[in-house]
Amino acid sequence: MTLIAYANDSGGYALHLSDAEREAPVGWVEGRGVGFRGFDSQGDAARAAYVAYEAVARWLARERLLAEPWPDAADLDATADGPLLWLEASGVRVGRIVPPSEIDGEGTHAFELLLPPRVGGATGLNAALVIHRALRSRCATPAQGGPRWRCSAS
Repeated sequence: MTLIAYANDSGGYALHLSDAEREAPVGWVEGRGVGFRGFDSQGDAARAAYVAYEAVARWLARERLLAEPWPDAADLDATADGPLLWLEASGVRVGRIVPPSEIDGEGTHAFELLLPPRVGGATGLNAALVIHRALRSRCATPAQGGPRWRCSAS
């Protein structure tokens, strides 16, 4: 499946997966946030976030886009703050688990990673491609019924 980005009115992008037969919304890029949806539970979204975070951390280091290293993926943890579930690494908020109530459509969970402050704009699209590749290599999505990811963090 191919990842397609459509510009939106807010200056971000809607991400869709497409093949010869269908196209389905799968994520977004807004400011520093890069999100992917299509997970059946918070746990599934958290496992996918780990896969994505690990891939983005390696990519940021390889491309030398950071002034200092991003916290290690091994330190990634989910921390509740009221109704929000934040992703933190070494005490730094690096993303969140997004509940179905914030996503249009199918009642799926999502995750959103926050890129470092000096990394943004079009770099978010590149990060989305890195995440998509990581999810495709480490997670499975059924052939029918829209993008529902099944991930293993190991």
